[in-house]
Amino acid sequence: LTYVFSAVLILLMVGTFAPRKPSADTPIPGLWRGVVEGLSYIRRDHLQWALFVLIFPAYLVGSGLNALQTPLAKGEIGISDAQFGTFNSVWGAGFLVASLLLGWYGSIVSKGGLVLGGVLLQFSFTALMGMSTNVSTLYATAFLVGFSNTMSYVGLSTVLMEHTPSEIMGRVVSTRQVALHLVRIVSPLVFGASAELLGIRQAILLMTLTGAVGTLVVSGFLHPFDTGGRERHIADGGPWRRIAPVDMTYDVPQQVRLNVAALVALAICWIIVAVRDFSGAVWLLVSLVSLAYLGFLGRRRKWLP
Repeated sequence: LTYVFSAVLILLMVGTFAPRKPSADTPIPGLWRGVVEGLSYIRRDHLQWALFVLIFPAYLVGSGLNALQTPLAKGEIGISDAQFGTFNSVWGAGFLVASLLLGWYGSIVSKGGLVLGGVLLQFSFTALMGMSTNVSTLYATAFLVGFSNTMSYVGLSTVLMEHTPSEIMGRVVSTRQVALHLVRIVSPLVFGASAELLGIRQAILLMTLTGAVGTLVVSGFLHPFDTGGRERHIADGGPWRRIAPVDMTYDVPQQVRLNVAALVALAICWIIVAVRDFSGAVWLLVSLVSLAYLGFLGRRRKWLP
């Protein structure tokens, strides 16, 4: 009912604006014309394209967790209805605390670090949530998932607002929303089916691993995004570049292939560990992701050589 009510209000609001004449080369009417124009603009801009492609691996986990959190909390851990309400409230508290802290201190953290760091931390805490065995750990991980989710959202929103011209903002947002809703449809279906076959905890772990590998691979094949405004499209460094060519003994495509091959080999080794010791594999994954991000941050802050 709330969706229907919102749709009615939007239709009434659209009717108050002067209609826009369709261009001769884009005969697609209404919303889809805007999506096509937005995608065309995004594809021509390195920063916009990087952030657009990031939607698919990054939002895979959040969308799937929305479907799996209830069977995890109610089925696997067996919390009560009142505890389930508290569980979701703690999640919201993570949103609130991160929003306040970023409002006060966000200017001292790079936006690129917020986006990538928030995404990878969210994956790590989601994996830990999947391994929760009691209410206390469920609450703690829910808070951390909400906190890290807001980190990436604030960083991403800030970059988009700073970089996107106001006259194209609506079309860019519409295009991103279409991609985001596709992920929200596909991810619960895929990982819900995985949970039916493998179990809830295994499906959550598979989901976080898929999202993490996808995010790292995407960041390796795309230019690192800018964090300083509209004029500068490619950053000089930062976390997104660390998977890209570093050793210039090899040419760029060959170095990228070597890096991706190393990631694939690491993933295969991790799967072997997971078959033998599932809980140990979870902590190994969390440790690897956390240490990698700390290394990125240390290099960027010049704490490390």
